[in-house]
Amino acid sequence: MEGKHKKVTSFKQLSSSQRTTIFAMLENGESIKKISSRLHKHPSTIYRELKRYCHEKEGQPTMSGKRCKYLEKKYYICTQCPMHKIRCNRDKRYYDPNNAQERTYKTRHEKNRGPRLSSKEFSVIDNILYERVMKGHSIEQIWHTCEEVRRVSIITIRRWINRGYTKIKPINLRRQRRFKKSYAYERNPVDLALNACIKLNRTMDDYQLYIKEYPDHILIQTDSVEGRKGDTLRLLTVMFVETGFQLAFLYHVSNASQEVSTKLLSVIRAARKYTSKPLVVLTDNGIEFSKITLIEKVKNVHVFFADPYKSTDKANCERNHELIRYVIPKGYSLDGFTQKQMNKIMSSINSYARESLQWKKPVSLFRQAFGSGLLQKWQIEDLPDSEVYLRSQF
Repeated sequence: MEGKHKKVTSFKQLSSSQRTTIFAMLENGESIKKISSRLHKHPSTIYRELKRYCHEKEGQPTMSGKRCKYLEKKYYICTQCPMHKIRCNRDKRYYDPNNAQERTYKTRHEKNRGPRLSSKEFSVIDNILYERVMKGHSIEQIWHTCEEVRRVSIITIRRWINRGYTKIKPINLRRQRRFKKSYAYERNPVDLALNACIKLNRTMDDYQLYIKEYPDHILIQTDSVEGRKGDTLRLLTVMFVETGFQLAFLYHVSNASQEVSTKLLSVIRAARKYTSKPLVVLTDNGIEFSKITLIEKVKNVHVFFADPYKSTDKANCERNHELIRYVIPKGYSLDGFTQKQMNKIMSSINSYARESLQWKKPVSLFRQAFGSGLLQKWQIEDLPDSEVYLRSQF
């Protein structure tokens, strides 16, 4: 597909994975043409992305205002310049995928605020609603009997009223419906600390292409669980998705990346002895996973990174964390736990039958797939139902 572009049938904004790929390829000195071929996008799409989201940085005071000759080119980025790797005190231009994604997110949500109708259309609906609500009619009755109002849903009308867009106030309604308050999610770019070059060819888009090409694989999802802010210990969770079997290892925050990569490497090497299928590891974007690509040294192991702030990419692992929170409530410190205690907790969790597994135990399915050797190595027991305990003791 080098040099060719797929025909674009729908216009979509670039995803976080695609922006990471652009940044990594720019860091590697790749041309815009190669980047567009890799993403199957037209070169003009990449040019517009760089034009919109590049930011300039002033050089040292003695060189401020003095632009490099390469920056006279409209879409040139300093990471493409050979002098960037050595030293350059002039003004610079950079592309930051995290900043681009954040600005796109804010722009999209700002555009979605308020009624998606013309002022005239909205005024007509508002006047009808006000006239009839003040006569004691319900929102539902108005919606079902008035053609003009049915252009929007009942829930939309109630949200307009709650947000103060209409003449009607919540107190004017016969029965007010309360909506759960939505909080703005703090999207901190510092959390996306992984080097974009590490994620090249390992993004969520690459993962989806891989599993289509190689459907016969064993998927392992990993994540970390925090107890209380400021704890010295955290949990590394490793889940074998097909069986629903999950492990949990304590690691020190001060040496997170080294301990996490070492523990995962140990798990992968142990599992490799019992299966010849490809092992696919889907992991998070935290800095504790910055050295996780070391496990690809094991034969037929592939690592991919989920999209930032998308828990649905690792839904199985995230859902199983709920069972951990039954025993260790959110906000409770992990510093008092030992690995032996965690193994006991995970024995209960893995011995708990699930509807998603046709009411079978994860530990039983894992034993069928890998044998009993790994369970003994990781000290996970198959407990009877009477000994499974999933209540907090704190």
